[in-house]
Amino acid sequence: MNASIRTLPYWCRVNLSLKEVAQLLKEPFELSQCEHNYENVFEWFEAKDGGGRLWNVSRKHDGDSQSSFKDYLIISRKPVSKNTDEIGQKLSDTLNCPVSFGEGIYDKKDTWKFAAQKSYTPNT
Repeated sequence: MNASIRTLPYWCRVNLSLKEVAQLLKEPFELSQCEHNYENVFEWFEAKDGGGRLWNVSRKHDGDSQSSFKDYLIISRKPVSKNTDEIGQKLSDTLNCPVSFGEGIYDKKDTWKFAAQKSYTPNT
């Protein structure tokens, strides 16, 4: 069976490596225990924030663990909090790029499809 995975992530395109993204998000979101990893298609880091939520930040890579900047950076937080607007705006301001929030469907063929519910633009 090849079931899809549904989630409520944030996503954006940003020309920063995952290590750079982790450094930018670390202080404003109180991230700790950042662990980087990669496999055949995706690279990611996982961390916990000050409230105990698990963060997973991922993106496809172009081999040799080089970020594929043409692909979306996907930011998932578990559990999803009620203050999605506050988090979305803070992500957009911190990463200095437009950020979307909504339903993400991963089809296990290494493909994501998104349906945006909200979008945020940087205030800075």
